[in-house]
Amino acid sequence: MDKINLHGSWELLLDEEQQGIKEHFYKSETPFPKQIQLPTTISEAKLTPRRDLASTDHLTDPYAFEGFAWYRKTVFLPDNCKDYDWELYLERTRITQLYINGVEAGSFDSLCTPHCYPVTPWIKSGENQIVILVKNIGYPTNGGHMTSPDTQTNWNGLLGALELRPLPRERILSLRLYPSFSGQSLTVRGRITPCAGKLELLIQDAGENIIIRTFHQTENSDFECRIPLENKLLPWSEYNPVLYQLKAVLYTGGTAADECSQSFGIRDFEAGKHHFLVNGDPVFLRGKHDGMIFPLTGYAPMNTEEWLKVMGTAKDYGINHYRFHTCCPPEAAFQAADQLGIYLEPELPFWGTVTSPSQEGHNEELQQYLITEGFRILDTFGNHPSFVMFSLGNELWGSKEVLNGILKAYKAHDKRHLYVQGSNNFQFTPCILPE
Repeated sequence: MDKINLHGSWELLLDEEQQGIKEHFYKSETPFPKQIQLPTTISEAKLTPRRDLASTDHLTDPYAFEGFAWYRKTVFLPDNCKDYDWELYLERTRITQLYINGVEAGSFDSLCTPHCYPVTPWIKSGENQIVILVKNIGYPTNGGHMTSPDTQTNWNGLLGALELRPLPRERILSLRLYPSFSGQSLTVRGRITPCAGKLELLIQDAGENIIIRTFHQTENSDFECRIPLENKLLPWSEYNPVLYQLKAVLYTGGTAADECSQSFGIRDFEAGKHHFLVNGDPVFLRGKHDGMIFPLTGYAPMNTEEWLKVMGTAKDYGINHYRFHTCCPPEAAFQAADQLGIYLEPELPFWGTVTSPSQEGHNEELQQYLITEGFRILDTFGNHPSFVMFSLGNELWGSKEVLNGILKAYKAHDKRHLYVQGSNNFQFTPCILPE
């Protein structure tokens, strides 16, 4: 069954005073007076009165809106919809709360990664009403350049892919790739739904020619398979950004139950004594600060073509490295960097002080949110060869022990990247942490 694309016309109700939860705006009888064509933002759609006051120290959003925004759409599902599990996929947004057919179905608060809602219990064949509450206030973090007016603006909207996805009951849940140029291997780690099955793993080139085919028997939900490469694949670097495709097919009962694909590049990115090394060769990072500043829209592009244009221009001027200041770009930026050969360093959306529980002003909710957001970034974008470094934020202060502990946890979770405590931390007394 094909996924259902939710792009197009949605009803919209602006709730600047945040009364909608108490007033049950998610019920079908509530009138939604506006229409909006998603994906977009309220500002881009010009759905608020224009402000003539202009700021001189940051971008001016003439149609700014902050508060609750309620988005509603009626969707029809086929009679056999209950043969599948269903997921609502929102590629990039703010804090969201989901209601299906008048019932709350969960909430997500990631600023940097997609909101993926399992919605099987709430959908039915025929007519379904989807209501998404988007909040661009009350963030767990200050958001850094993900929300600041001098970069993206604090937009409210839904961007990128918006889809209802049918998922087979027996399926591949995750796929993480660990390529090694020096070890000439590709280690595939993943998870499937509990079932007895067999995985077919195919490595393909750009022309979809099969270079390596192997099979792996799955005995439980988690699996790991090491594929010897024997110098059959070219290495990835800024000078030769060669990409390959891993296709995984899950067989149960002799038939293909599910399949998924993931592009990758064979590369090692390491810290040498005096240089960074790519596949053993020294590299000099000719980089730029990037806060995802796109003033014509107020948000970063969500398609690869736009990022290819932007990053391609930068590479023409000799840039080979992007440091994303307190922000993480969307999937399209990683794809463009993979194709062009640009080394990326996303950061947690934070600019401030990290404290220990014993310190005055400690905010445990904020700290746990940031740590969780980091794991989400690693899991979502970690397969991209362009993702070579990860930073905890900008100009951080506070507890060196806590910063070191966060780095240690990330390194234990995913060793594919280099990790740094932050950019310009402890400005007047720089320090090197053990991790």
